[in-house]
Amino acid sequence: MTAPARPSRPAAISRTQVRLHHWAAVILLLAYVSGDGVATAIQATRGWASPYPLMVPFLLLAILLMVVDRGRVSVRLVIWILSLLAFATAVLLAHLNVFRSVNLAGYGQLWVILLAMFAVQDLVAHASDGMIEAFRRSVRIFHFALAAYLAISAVVWYTIGLDLGISSLILRTPTVLSEYYGFRPSGLSREPAWAGFLLISTFIAVYVSNPRDRLPAFAALIVGIASLRSGTAFAFTVIAMAALVLQSRRHLPFGRSLLISIGGAFVLILLVGERASTVLQGADPSGLMRVESGRVAWDVIRESFPGGVGYGNFRDHAEYGQQFDRWINLDGTDTYKSDIAILNLIAEFGAPGLVIVGVLVALYWRGHHLLLWAHLAAMLFLTGGLLIPSNVLVVAVIGFRERERRLAAAQTRVVSVVPPRRVAPLRHPHVTT
Repeated sequence: MTAPARPSRPAAISRTQVRLHHWAAVILLLAYVSGDGVATAIQATRGWASPYPLMVPFLLLAILLMVVDRGRVSVRLVIWILSLLAFATAVLLAHLNVFRSVNLAGYGQLWVILLAMFAVQDLVAHASDGMIEAFRRSVRIFHFALAAYLAISAVVWYTIGLDLGISSLILRTPTVLSEYYGFRPSGLSREPAWAGFLLISTFIAVYVSNPRDRLPAFAALIVGIASLRSGTAFAFTVIAMAALVLQSRRHLPFGRSLLISIGGAFVLILLVGERASTVLQGADPSGLMRVESGRVAWDVIRESFPGGVGYGNFRDHAEYGQQFDRWINLDGTDTYKSDIAILNLIAEFGAPGLVIVGVLVALYWRGHHLLLWAHLAAMLFLTGGLLIPSNVLVVAVIGFRERERRLAAAQTRVVSVVPPRRVAPLRHPHVTT
């Protein structure tokens, strides 16, 4: 037998280039979802209004590499983008005719991110096997590294008083401690809350794309949450634990599943019990601030719906009570609205804000997964806006889920189409005497 011919050097180089192409796309995507800490630090040193001009190029380059990998853009994606662009343009023209001013930079920024989310979801849904493999491996490494980074940051702070957050290391400014929570690590993000959402997003990515690593990823999530002491992340962790138990019951006996759930609950209470108790008792400052800011946003909606107040004009119509002085310096920021994104959208956009919410629900619905729906609920009801970079990683997971379902359906069709093989009857040899 002759040995198989070795691939030619150009072919080998081509395969290497393809792998580099896949990894470059995924790394650029992760650079965007985790780059707000660095971008915010650079923004502060340069005096720029927003960190997103520094971050969005990474996202657009990742999308471009995904398009090149696929070789084309789906008709569905083109229809979605054109429809959303037409909708955004119509709303903007209406606002410019009705309101004295509109935050054009913020408006454009919002729609660039929304369109990019749809693009990432669709491109991952039709990505090559090599791109998907690079995605699987990278999010797994990134999740465990991020959880370790947050835990080490907390240990180092309480040991020697050094903040290892990327923004603090770049700016070299004193760390501002929360009056209520003390030190909370921000990791790669601009603030601890965004670090919590990034950790949640990486966990979702590992849970969906690497089923064998679900329990270790959940353990890393708990370690990260214990370091962050985030109420939003705590609520999500409870949902994640329920998803793990439901998943394990399909493969494990009931007794072992029950043991996993009890053990997970015990560890969760042990690590974040004090913050969880505060949240559940309704005495958590961030929870109280969210409720009060929701009332402010609701008053704006009640006075302006269905027309809204125009994008960027929320603060001109909001009436904050004196209690907000305990939670936030409103004079020090002109971007704060309320802590409930869905109310902010409806307050500024009016009825079109409901359309935007419906579009997001349609996007997340493609994922068909409890953790994805939990993330959507957290984004709409537990944050102040839609521009958290880690949201893009979650929509990539939605694309991954859609791809897996499509491949499974195609395999089922192939099996059903192939006719069963006819087996010839067994013939016994003729025996003569």
